[in-house]
Amino acid sequence: MIGYFSYAVSNDYIKCTSDGTKITCSKLNAPTKNDNKCTKAGDLLYIDGKKVKLCLDTTVENAIEIFKKDTANYFMQGNILNTLSNNKYYIIDVIENAVITSTDQDNKPYKYTFKNFKIITLKNQCTTTAGQTANDLIEYTRETASNTYIKE
Repeated sequence: MIGYFSYAVSNDYIKCTSDGTKITCSKLNAPTKNDNKCTKAGDLLYIDGKKVKLCLDTTVENAIEIFKKDTANYFMQGNILNTLSNNKYYIIDVIENAVITSTDQDNKPYKYTFKNFKIITLKNQCTTTAGQTANDLIEYTRETASNTYIKE
């Protein structure tokens, strides 16, 4: 399984990636307190003295709080977790002690987000933040027989 994992006993973080043939896991440096800069997608931030966030791009506002239960799904650049997935995106689930790639359950050929990478579903409809309209939607197309998507 590839993704980010929290080991609560020691507050350590682990990232597991794949090169297409094997999975490699490594311990991550804990983010520093009040680190508020996303230098690249995949960085961990420590916000407000207790929240760990994952950068989905270089915009802090798009970082998502992780290691807590979240019913939303997000897109993450595939090459963060799999070196063979350039220009592809995984759907990720945020659960209590992990951020893992998700198996797409509805098999729809297209999914949509705004620039925050949160996947729009029937549950949350098409709610926008200030200044976003339907013209700001980003379309992702599912690859055939795969759990990866291409950004259109």
